[in-house]
Amino acid sequence: MSDSEDSSIDINEYSIRDYYKLLRPLWAAKNINASYLNNHKLLRTLVDFSLTHSLYLKNLQKRELELGDIIPTKINYVDALVIKTPNNNSLNNTEHAYQYYGCFRNKFVEFCPHLAIAVYLFSRFHIPDEYGSLEFMVSDYKNKLSLEDVKLLKGNNKLSAISYSQQHKSSINALSLSGLNYKDINLNKLLVTQTLDIQEKLVSLDIDHLPHSVMLSLAGFESFTDYNIARNSVEPPQELLEQIFPFINKPNPEESLAMTRIRQLLMMLRRTLCQDMVIIKKKYPSNPVSRNPIFSSELFTNFCNEEYDQNSSDNKVDLQKIIEIQNSKIKNLEEQLGNYYSEQRVIFSNLSDFIERQNEVFQRQSEYMQKIQNSTNGLLVLLSTRNKNMIPLVQQSLSETSEFISSINNTNIKQGLNNSIELLAKLNSNTHSQQQHIVSITNNTQSIINQSIVQPPSERPSSTPFQPPPLTPKQIERQTVLRRRLSRQATTLFEMWDDFKGLEQELKDHEITVTEWLKVHGSSERQFRHTRLKIIKFIEDEAARRNCPVEFVKEKLHTKMRNRVRPWTLDEVQRMLTSGKRIDLDD
Repeated sequence: MSDSEDSSIDINEYSIRDYYKLLRPLWAAKNINASYLNNHKLLRTLVDFSLTHSLYLKNLQKRELELGDIIPTKINYVDALVIKTPNNNSLNNTEHAYQYYGCFRNKFVEFCPHLAIAVYLFSRFHIPDEYGSLEFMVSDYKNKLSLEDVKLLKGNNKLSAISYSQQHKSSINALSLSGLNYKDINLNKLLVTQTLDIQEKLVSLDIDHLPHSVMLSLAGFESFTDYNIARNSVEPPQELLEQIFPFINKPNPEESLAMTRIRQLLMMLRRTLCQDMVIIKKKYPSNPVSRNPIFSSELFTNFCNEEYDQNSSDNKVDLQKIIEIQNSKIKNLEEQLGNYYSEQRVIFSNLSDFIERQNEVFQRQSEYMQKIQNSTNGLLVLLSTRNKNMIPLVQQSLSETSEFISSINNTNIKQGLNNSIELLAKLNSNTHSQQQHIVSITNNTQSIINQSIVQPPSERPSSTPFQPPPLTPKQIERQTVLRRRLSRQATTLFEMWDDFKGLEQELKDHEITVTEWLKVHGSSERQFRHTRLKIIKFIEDEAARRNCPVEFVKEKLHTKMRNRVRPWTLDEVQRMLTSGKRIDLDD
């Protein structure tokens, strides 16, 4: 193992399971020799590994990272972290002095870079070292310590970066904890192992042009429509959030723009930390963060119970939806097999009838041939006797033979050809009907699947005679809008409003009615839209009643939702409105 990212001497083939086996002992934090890998070094190593796995950062880039280089943002309503690093390939180009990497929260907590950074920063502010001292104190912030200049991976002190030797030693200890010998492992090759083959580069010279598809793939999802993290569905209580990084609770009007961004970063990370620690504390109770008093408090326990209840309910709904989809597919397959069986019986009947009629034709033809043979034999007998009445008899025999041959040509062979043509027509008709039925069944099944899960359209073979004509760009854009769903990631009132109104405007621009849109998505989307529409109508009606802009009402409702011991979620507001409970925005 070395600092080089280009070592190719390791012939081992690694899988994502190998990476998980490497991380699991670090999260479990059991049987660790504190003199080699204490709590802070343990969590620092998790960040080190995660930055390579999720962002493909090199060792030198990771050592140089400062907190100010981590930019919190939202991409399509999804929490994202953007890492800014110097662009060493463009030293003389001031236009692109930096390059950017981005990552979303991962489907699996152990692989999540957001959580890895959150637990490590939490340890630096909330977990004492072996001497009982915290790295950062509240007094540091009051003394205006520039957190944006603090190195992400700590070295010998809070302002120095981790050295190569420290990084190397921590990695060796982490490998040994997993039962691996560093001499046999190419660590970088192991860390960049993914479930998919990622071809596109993750880096961008512009923060607005990050490769979202690659970021989604690395997070375990195919698209923004598919992106759904169950643990993100429940908001932590404000009182619990304020116990983590408490110095950011009250904004300082004199703070710099960089410090404002640090505040936003820590606010995003502490929300992620609270949500993900529900799983970490249950799976890894020995983890140093799991043992912290904040995550052993009654407040956190109550939040865990609430998230378990919410996720359990969501899982039941998802499971029921999957069962319904599978049952529909099985029913369609049974109908399809029944139709195939009926069609095969018709084909068998047609073939049997054809064979029977052709046998009759061949039988008649055999009889005619026998008569021709008899007539020919009679001619030979007459010619051999040289009787004076031979000529009339020969003429009669030739006339009969001519009639037999004419019957074979005009009647028997024609009948056989007609039978063949009739059979081919029936078979062609059945085949055409069968192919149309297959297309119909396929379309119906795909429609059922699309009601639950929207997937990218697959290319059909160009050789099929039933391929529809290619869509125009305008039709493709209309189909894209038609397949769009309301975002499940829009958790705040303002995000939900923008998402709902944005979709409403797109449907109007493409002349798509709500009824047509709902036919594509089905009952689940109808119910979800209905819940959001309740809140939208309440805001619009309240604005009309007060004769004021809707923005004023939105702000008052948002403030009322947040200024509580446990903030209201959008679902709770909807349930209150559905039950007829009045929401007083002026109290």
